[in-house]
Amino acid sequence: MPFDQSPFTQTSSTSGRYRNSRFSLAQVEIPGYTPRATHETWTMQRHEDFLREKHTRVLSPGASVVVEPEFYHTSRFDSTLNLEKQVFRYMVDLNMDPRSTSRHRRIEWPTLNPTILPHLAGGPLTQRPASALAPIPEAAAAVVQKEILKCDFKQVIIADLNIYDEASIRIPHLESILRNLWWRGRRQSAIWVLFQILVARGFIDPACLQRPVDLLRRTPSTSLVTGLLGCFSGVHTDVSLAFDDKISLQSVEWAADVQWLATMIVRTGMELDNLFDTIAATKILGQCDEEILALYRLMYPIAELPAEGRENEREGTLLPSGEVPPSRNLFAFWLPHGVSANDEARNTQISSCLARFDAIEKAYRQTEEIPENDPVFTGDPEEGNRTGA
Repeated sequence: MPFDQSPFTQTSSTSGRYRNSRFSLAQVEIPGYTPRATHETWTMQRHEDFLREKHTRVLSPGASVVVEPEFYHTSRFDSTLNLEKQVFRYMVDLNMDPRSTSRHRRIEWPTLNPTILPHLAGGPLTQRPASALAPIPEAAAAVVQKEILKCDFKQVIIADLNIYDEASIRIPHLESILRNLWWRGRRQSAIWVLFQILVARGFIDPACLQRPVDLLRRTPSTSLVTGLLGCFSGVHTDVSLAFDDKISLQSVEWAADVQWLATMIVRTGMELDNLFDTIAATKILGQCDEEILALYRLMYPIAELPAEGRENEREGTLLPSGEVPPSRNLFAFWLPHGVSANDEARNTQISSCLARFDAIEKAYRQTEEIPENDPVFTGDPEEGNRTGA
């Protein structure tokens, strides 16, 4: 099979979006390996040692295991090369190659899709038989109400003010709130995929997730990095659309997700040139506007950014339940932080965060009557654009 047809011909499932990520509970089971009682991270080197030991025991049961400084892909056991490809190549293609990751529409920055963009302001995405003010499904309304209850109405947060005003009236238009909720959630889904790529590339230390983030606090370093990320087309396009009232219930900038990513970068320490080259290569945030970037570098002292990591940057607190206190929370923010240092506990916590977005997207599908195979959410990006034309 030609390279360009494998394995990019298959669309990832919901669980497949995260399979084999170090933050996932969905891991490939290696034939002949019985998982231990305690959770362990399976690495390439351990995989090689495991296969070598198994082959030695099969060919010479009485011989002791001899570890030689070579990998099996240079040895005579051709079958192990096939197994290695099955176990590891899918993970690399899924997490790193844009042709594969772009097949799952949920990682796409929403306002970069011309099909979705008109709908965010309230325009119809699908032909709906009922009135635009018809009640949304009960399950979808429950998702919206659950997200609202995670915040404190008494807090004056400018970016959330329109949402709180709408939610406080006697008969709120929950569909407008759901549009904003889904827009924020889908942005964070893209940010999360970008975060995983930067972790895999070694630009971000995953241990930075262990300290909670104060969502309402800013620091000079994270503000500078947030500004640099704002030079990408997806981020600064959203700012313009919000100011023009073209995003439902959003009239000012909302950048909590970008600030979260900036915080993780500052906590780890920065190699700005290589880091932003990688972000640009993924195209998850769109294209980098060179003119905006040059102007930003001229106006702000980027050279003063610390090269060493600051693990306490924007550190906040969590409730005993692990949730952000309502008085310090932002509407619809679900990106993980303050997670456990234990791999299994951490992955469970991250899975619960991702489940929040799964519920938001399901509510959005039900409300807008979007079929599972709609190209706005799945399939080839160009197919989606042609459908919306």
